[in-house]
Amino acid sequence: MGQTDTSEAAINRYLSYNKITVLMPGVFKDLHTLEWLILENNNIHQISSMTFSGLNSLVLLVLLNNSLTKLDDICQEMPRLNWLDLEGNLIEKIGNASFRSCTMLTVLVLQRNRISYVHGQAFSVLQKLGELDLSNNRLVAIPPNLFVLLEDLLQLNISYNPIEDLQVDHFDKLHKLKSLVNSTC
Repeated sequence: MGQTDTSEAAINRYLSYNKITVLMPGVFKDLHTLEWLILENNNIHQISSMTFSGLNSLVLLVLLNNSLTKLDDICQEMPRLNWLDLEGNLIEKIGNASFRSCTMLTVLVLQRNRISYVHGQAFSVLQKLGELDLSNNRLVAIPPNLFVLLEDLLQLNISYNPIEDLQVDHFDKLHKLKSLVNSTC
């Protein structure tokens, strides 16, 4: 392994296409300079906020195509997290604390889950969010104030949900929105 490969490995860690099922708290505790963590296509079904302790420099976390069913303040130990990809999991609901510490997020991908409920304040701390993808879920209704504090949102995808109706003021505060995708399933 050459010098370049060694320094790159210190910044990025790819653990994709394995058979990982559980990430124990503290498993990454000594990786203080890690910036990218890619864990796609595993069978991870359990994580806690302490799973990511020590990841002070992490900006990208990809948990695409795993088996996660719930989120408990996922960013608590990752103060710089900017991009979170949770596409293709088994998440059914987003509570008011799921993203409580994710104040630096600019991209949040929740596509292809089983989300049928989103708490009205679930995204209230995500004031830097530029892209939100909630497509291909089971949302029948969107809470009235869900997007109120997302004033920097540029892209919103709520397509392929069985949404029955939208409120007149659902998108009123989204003055910077450039792309809104809303197709029915």
